[in-house]
Amino acid sequence: MARYLLTGAAGFIGAVVAQGLLQQGHEVVGLDNLNDAYDPRLKTWRLDALTPRAGFRFERADISDAQDLERAWGDRPYDAVLNLAARAGVRPSMRDPLAYARANLIGALNVLELCKRHGVAKVVQASTSSLYGAHNPRPFREDADISRPLSPYAASKGAAELLCHSYHHLFGLDVTILRGRQVVAEGKGHLEQLKAKSPNNAVVARPQESGPRQLTKIQFGGKTTVLVLAES
Repeated sequence: MARYLLTGAAGFIGAVVAQGLLQQGHEVVGLDNLNDAYDPRLKTWRLDALTPRAGFRFERADISDAQDLERAWGDRPYDAVLNLAARAGVRPSMRDPLAYARANLIGALNVLELCKRHGVAKVVQASTSSLYGAHNPRPFREDADISRPLSPYAASKGAAELLCHSYHHLFGLDVTILRGRQVVAEGKGHLEQLKAKSPNNAVVARPQESGPRQLTKIQFGGKTTVLVLAES
């Protein structure tokens, strides 16, 4: 079985990915800084379900702090690193763009540097479909132009993608980038809050959906991330 480093482990995508990897018998070292971007009790609730499980270890760490990340990394090798830690959300990024640059750009750079230094065989980087902006036709294609992001959030994730390309070119890092779109989760309010804002609870959550409200269920997003590792 493999050993994985998973950043953003207390997030609702990270927690589902951790569960999937543990179910397959892998070892997962989960990192999260447990910030207050939203109610930290949600993150604690997810960690409470993960920490008793065999093969899981949690380290509180901030990936935008290179020394803190290196401390949490430890001495043992990893088969792959999954960087799911991020500041997410378009509107909040307009209020505090610096926090997004630190988490999404500097954080990704710190992760890539340690992966290079330790010879990690596989890196999975979480990104966003917000990169496609308003000028690309739908359904989006992964080879579409992403040079015109419309928010600091999208710009920070796009810059992280460029770093991933540079580290692949310069150092041979095998990087897979996943661009999630409106990932929602049942339980603890995510999907329920969206339903409350929609007429007749009319929220459609599918792997792919065209239209003004494109959502991805967390189970699909989590399974996709795990499958990337299985196919590597």
